[in-house]
Amino acid sequence: MFFGGGFPSEQVRRRARYAQQQHQHQHYQQYEHQSPYGPLLQLLPLLAIMVIGLLAQLMVGEPAYSLHQTSKFSIKRMSAELRVPYFVRPDFETSYRGRIRQVEQQVEDDYIQNLRMNCYKEQNLNRFEHYPNFR
Repeated sequence: MFFGGGFPSEQVRRRARYAQQQHQHQHYQQYEHQSPYGPLLQLLPLLAIMVIGLLAQLMVGEPAYSLHQTSKFSIKRMSAELRVPYFVRPDFETSYRGRIRQVEQQVEDDYIQNLRMNCYKEQNLNRFEHYPNFR
């Protein structure tokens, strides 16, 4: 068009249309020759991740303690450093002999994390009560 002047002839348009049809035909043939197991193979990595996650959940045992008394965690103890109350199973001392200090450190960390979260929630609640248009 630029150098020859004028618009493309009808023959050029037919060739372009024919080339486009051939390209679409090849594209559809490619899908026809795919294996019927293709979608299943695409899901295989996702299924593997899910199975590994479930196995990991099964391998994780019960926690050593609870910050709240339950039927399983009925024995009350206090951590040595911060004197945080926590509850353990009756077989706690035999099961965690030599690791009690580690458990108590985890108890204190969980307790502090809970305090921080409750403080954050209360601050946000007070902010919305004092400034109702803040939302």
